[in-house]
Amino acid sequence: MNRDNESRKVNISGTGQLAGGEYESVTVAGSGTVTGDLIADEVIVTGSGRFSGSVTVEEMRSSGSCKIEGELHATNLVVWGSLEVREDVVAELIKIYGSLSAREDVRSDKTFLAGSCSLGGSLEAEEFISRGTFDISDLLTADLVKAWLVGDNSAGEIGGREVIISASGLGFDVDEDMVRQGAENVDSALKNFGKGLGFDVELDSEKISREVSRLGGKLGSFVSSWETGNLSARLIEGDDLRLGGVRAETVRGGRVDIEENCKVQLVEYRDSLDVAGSSEVSERGRL
Repeated sequence: MNRDNESRKVNISGTGQLAGGEYESVTVAGSGTVTGDLIADEVIVTGSGRFSGSVTVEEMRSSGSCKIEGELHATNLVVWGSLEVREDVVAELIKIYGSLSAREDVRSDKTFLAGSCSLGGSLEAEEFISRGTFDISDLLTADLVKAWLVGDNSAGEIGGREVIISASGLGFDVDEDMVRQGAENVDSALKNFGKGLGFDVELDSEKISREVSRLGGKLGSFVSSWETGNLSARLIEGDDLRLGGVRAETVRGGRVDIEENCKVQLVEYRDSLDVAGSSEVSERGRL
């Protein structure tokens, strides 16, 4: 273990142990144990890391195996490997490409899931975007819940202003505004380049954005056909609900679209209700 006492940067490249405290950065590339609570600007785990207390960090990236016995508080959390937290997880931004398991609650501004997530408590966020699998014992709540289902997913209850659940697998979403902005930036850069060389370069940015969006839609149809998933919940509630591949006891909302492969015992709606032919609703009523 190499330690710079001046900068408080710690690198555990073999097998080592570090006392808790305040550090600028902690990197675990081998097998490391941190005893006590840790406060740091940055924590990077590429090997095997165990933290016996709580961790408070600006940015944490784990591509190895990591266990935290206490709470985790982070500004940015990125998980490529496996991360297990015994208590609560609180972060502004969470990106999960590997696996996250927590025995208690997770709270964030935005959670993006492309791997797996298993929680003993609830998940609360402003945005929850999933292209992976999740098992949430209690409540999943967010202003926007958007999930492309892969495999088996579950939550005790789901609530949000807008809840979009698609059974069509991995999905592929194209942000047309982003595509258009990118095409316009390329257009502008090429025109400036052409002027520097003394000739005009014309680029139809609108056509490019249309073609990229069309390609994205075709790719989405192709990728989504690989696998379809399902979601089970006791209650799904929100203002605007579009649900596919859902098994639920109760669905309650303003505008409710029950799309393909759903089985719902009771649907309660305020404004409108549409039910696809492949889905089953046992009972429906207006709020």
